[in-house]
Amino acid sequence: MHFFGVLVLAIAIAFVVITVQNPEHVEMTMASWHFSGPLAVILASFFGVGILAGIFLMIPTWWKRVKQSRVRNKRIHELEAEIASASSQPVQEESVDAENESQKEPEKTEEDKKVEEEKKSEF
Repeated sequence: MHFFGVLVLAIAIAFVVITVQNPEHVEMTMASWHFSGPLAVILASFFGVGILAGIFLMIPTWWKRVKQSRVRNKRIHELEAEIASASSQPVQEESVDAENESQKEPEKTEEDKKVEEEKKSEF
């Protein structure tokens, strides 16, 4: 915020200096409109109009980003609520036991053991 204040102050000082150094009046015609006044005032007016036009052109993009941000924040809160509710529920041990049993190797028969012993003895 400090930088913005310094920038505004610098622009204001430049405006005053230009106004004091260029006191002559100029007339400007644009279509059917006629402007007459100090050069610095006319330049500052058109500069301000340009800034306003730029702001108005940025509004749709800004508004779209705000809406996207709201949707994302809402989704984040929903996911956090899901995590909180999932962590508060006790773990079902039956499903864990079933997974462990499915991962165990099947028991070897006596024939399988004999085949393994023969393979070991060959080497």
